[in-house]
Amino acid sequence: MRIEVVNFIDLSSDRLRQVLEWRNQTNVREFSNEKKTILIDEHLAFVERLKRDAQKAYYFVLLQTKNARGGGVFSFNDITNEQALMGLYKDGQSTLKGTGGVLMELALLTARQKGLKRLYLRLLKDNDRAMRLYKRFDFAIVSEDEKMYRMQKDL
Repeated sequence: MRIEVVNFIDLSSDRLRQVLEWRNQTNVREFSNEKKTILIDEHLAFVERLKRDAQKAYYFVLLQTKNARGGGVFSFNDITNEQALMGLYKDGQSTLKGTGGVLMELALLTARQKGLKRLYLRLLKDNDRAMRLYKRFDFAIVSEDEKMYRMQKDL
């Protein structure tokens, strides 16, 4: 399998447009905090802000085999010396089985390389597919409200 992992701030304009297409897919927006379609100018401004923000890191991932292709994004927000808020989404049109698992493995590896000791995330309660993925990787629910779970994993 060919794996490409690139920090958003180092992406080509073609890759930035590809990320925007993924992010604006209906099945990605459905489980996102921000439901609206993001415009190209907003997307490019976001990436520019990332260049100056040490508390955020976003990564583009492309996975390819001879017969299938997948991809997605993982991110870290509110980065401290010990922990970060993790986000993850995959290309809704991925044809590669196991894309979510590979994205998670890469996110965990990157977090460890950054010296993080803990990851936490927020998950909409109706996102059953993501819940199965996070449980498979030993994330535990530490709190919840009406709409969301807060999950955590020690690294």
